[in-house]
Amino acid sequence: MSKAEPLIRKSPVITLKGDELRAYVDVLKRLIGGGRTSKFFPDAAAICNMMSFYLTENCHGLYDSLEINRDTGFPSEKEITRIVTDLQLAPRTLAEDPESVLRERAQKTPSDVNTRRLGRHLYHKALMERPLPSLLSLRLQLRSLDTEKYIAFFNAELDKFDPSGSLFTRYTLVVGQHDSRWNQQVLLQGDDIKLTRNFRNLISRYTADEAEFAFVLLNDLPDVTVEEVQRCRIGPVYFRGVRIPEGMEPLFQAHPQGFILSLPTDRASISQKEDVNNDPLASLYRDTLGPDEKKTRDAKAAQMGYRVFKERKLICTRPMLEPLRKFLKDRGARCVVYGV
Repeated sequence: MSKAEPLIRKSPVITLKGDELRAYVDVLKRLIGGGRTSKFFPDAAAICNMMSFYLTENCHGLYDSLEINRDTGFPSEKEITRIVTDLQLAPRTLAEDPESVLRERAQKTPSDVNTRRLGRHLYHKALMERPLPSLLSLRLQLRSLDTEKYIAFFNAELDKFDPSGSLFTRYTLVVGQHDSRWNQQVLLQGDDIKLTRNFRNLISRYTADEAEFAFVLLNDLPDVTVEEVQRCRIGPVYFRGVRIPEGMEPLFQAHPQGFILSLPTDRASISQKEDVNNDPLASLYRDTLGPDEKKTRDAKAAQMGYRVFKERKLICTRPMLEPLRKFLKDRGARCVVYGV
């Protein structure tokens, strides 16, 4: 009898150490910093802070390698949750012994144990001093309140880490709830808004894929109206050794040390007048379907009154800038490209 296939496919990884690890972190931070991301993207500075702690000197030797998800080019889920877990443990670590005591002990009685304890203290202290991305956070702001129709509209901003793709994502939504659900989901106290756990779970549950999916799923809920969903991601990043989009292989053969960071956006909105795809590396969801299913989905979109917009910004290491622009031009792609 053959072994059963695992229910969840584990993403393949590569392991970086030493100079390769340092070069990877330095280049990725430079690419993210050069992306000129807007408020609709995850916090680029916080992600760069996290990347810094993968360097051996910044974690004081507690870790000396980094697993990279081959599908996205970013640290694997294990590496992301490692930083988050260390941050959660940091207050307890700092409460155990003062830094001065640990430093004196390491000097008077040199040993691996004492050196490691001091290093862990310094590492956890540094984690608490710099903003880091959250695995899940939701912010809500009252947009408008219609007391005649009994509906309140909110601007919702959801930051989440997608473990299946090892990418940080920000969803920005304009969502309305009718009066019958206010007490279940959102408590309005004057101008103050208090989210219930039910609302957090609702938004998180239905924002797991493309903006169009979230738009349709949320609008199908009773007493919920969604006008717009936008999803912005930092990544994937492409370089030799990870999964590279079809057709880009010659770019990396000519520039084996090159990196390309991808910043994709997709939006489903009732204010969008027509479907537009300016993303050279992705298709509109409905264009991937068979004729019958596409017809059904198109009818659904027309009924709900929304259209989809997609685009992708690309940031690359400078030697790849002109070859990448030519690659995109030859394919009629319309997207912004920066070199750093």
